[in-house]
Amino acid sequence: MKLYLEMIRALFNKVIFRENKGTIIKNFSESMGIVYIKLAQILATQNYGNLFTEEDREKLSSICDNCRPISYKRIERILKKEYGNDLKKIFKYIDKKPVGSASVSQVHRGILVNGDVVAIKIKRKDITNNIDKDIEKIRKLIHRYGKLFHFGNFKGADLALDLYLDWILDEIDFDKEKENIKVYSKYVDSVNGRVSLANDLRVPRVYEEYSTSNVIVMEFVKTKTINKMDLTEENKKKIVSALNSYIQLNFWAMFNDKPIAFHGDPHSANLSIDEYGNLWFLDMGLLFVLSEDESKLCRNFFLAIYMGNYEKLYEMLIIYSNLNDKQRKKFKGDIKKYIDDVRDRNVTHYFIDLIGICLKFEFVPPAFLVNMAKAFICVYGISNFSSNNVGARDLLKNQVALFMVKRSINDFTDILVSSLN
Repeated sequence: MKLYLEMIRALFNKVIFRENKGTIIKNFSESMGIVYIKLAQILATQNYGNLFTEEDREKLSSICDNCRPISYKRIERILKKEYGNDLKKIFKYIDKKPVGSASVSQVHRGILVNGDVVAIKIKRKDITNNIDKDIEKIRKLIHRYGKLFHFGNFKGADLALDLYLDWILDEIDFDKEKENIKVYSKYVDSVNGRVSLANDLRVPRVYEEYSTSNVIVMEFVKTKTINKMDLTEENKKKIVSALNSYIQLNFWAMFNDKPIAFHGDPHSANLSIDEYGNLWFLDMGLLFVLSEDESKLCRNFFLAIYMGNYEKLYEMLIIYSNLNDKQRKKFKGDIKKYIDDVRDRNVTHYFIDLIGICLKFEFVPPAFLVNMAKAFICVYGISNFSSNNVGARDLLKNQVALFMVKRSINDFTDILVSSLN
């Protein structure tokens, strides 16, 4: 009932009071809770032109780090419950005004007794309410009204909602986030410096001795987050350079059979760019780590698209379906058109647009492919509003060429050894 009432209220505010769409979506999402807030944060990185203007996006973007804040009195109660009544044993100073207030947590700047400036990330206490119920409400809406909008893949939608529930549960688990920071710190150390001219990736240091299941104390990063940067031409260039470096370093790992970790929620309030152009990840609540088999499969998907081999891509995807002959023919035609359209576009389109094709047909794509689309959807949105027009073929051509040479040499070596044997 609350969902329908809030929808009616949002429609009323739009039609009668002519409120900005971004403001309406923000207010609606905050009223409904974290399931809707996380969806709104994804929308906040996008730009839908006439349907969803840049002004709408700017208004909505405040939901990424400016949700309704918790009073400092409540924050202090949480901290005293975690550390005891005498907070001055740990913190010399805590700023009562939050640096950011997001869906899962609120962040305050602090100073430790040793003088280190830190970010104190405190989990909201009410965030777990009704998560399961809200997911089921969305599922029912899709199944009830999906056919009216020519939606064709209910099994795929169910998988996406199941994964979405897992993603949210991961993001509200601070113990999991602390582990993610360790994993990602190790990962960025392994890829930084591996691609010529690429900027580094950075993760704030965590003070484990002061972190708990409800509070994470980490290094304070002074630079502005992307959503607070003025979109001047100079800043757009910085954003584009940082995002493209992120993509290149991830693909270096993929082409060199290394473990790969994709940030699962890189929206513009989670990312910061320092004076050297390095990209900082300020929130590690969601991380997608590809297994060795998933990494190779992901690489094969990418190369099929990059090389324009729609037959190969079709063969790789069709095994996940149960389509009849007519549907297979239509699906194959859509895959061919998709490859013709996407090959020269930004690499973020590769996975997002592919999932868009899959949702038109009744079959369940591999979970890692859905995760890849989730990992890239915010990067896709930021690329759009920063005017990142560097296509995948230009950005990754050197890495693809080197990989193909290595693979040819390995194949030749295997043939030679086999012949000698």
